[in-house]
Amino acid sequence: MRPLLGMFALACLLIPTISFAQHQDWTAVQALPRETRVIVRELGGHSGHVRGRLLLASDSEITVLRSGRPVVIPRAMIGRIDEVQRDPVWEGAVIGILYALIMRASFAAEGCVSKPEPECTLRAVAVTGGIGALIDYGIDDDRVIYRAPKASRSPRGKPTVSLLRLSF
Repeated sequence: MRPLLGMFALACLLIPTISFAQHQDWTAVQALPRETRVIVRELGGHSGHVRGRLLLASDSEITVLRSGRPVVIPRAMIGRIDEVQRDPVWEGAVIGILYALIMRASFAAEGCVSKPEPECTLRAVAVTGGIGALIDYGIDDDRVIYRAPKASRSPRGKPTVSLLRLSF
């Protein structure tokens, strides 16, 4: 029963929650601080995107620094803008520590044969917390800042916005 309970608790900890408030207006883009890491995706979702640092956001365009060169993208071409943030390292460490404690409580009799009890548990907590922090160190989170409104359609059912492909 304990292993099943431990696995259920671990699954509850690892299920990601997506509860970010997503802004849909252009003022959220203009409010971003300079040098914020962003991903600007093409309207229409044809996998065209620009990844770089925000330099300037005016009413009609956005300027992104990509590979040391500024790239100006008109607002009419933008489908979505994501802000890239580093995942907090402490979250991974906490998940790793909780994993070690749950597994230690579930499999207490099999865990440590040669080491005394507090030393064995502390070693497991340190190792799994470090591994969790290392995993979170390499993860970036993308948060949607702006999503373009749906394009209006012509009487024939085709979009009225002409799409151009961005390639750099």
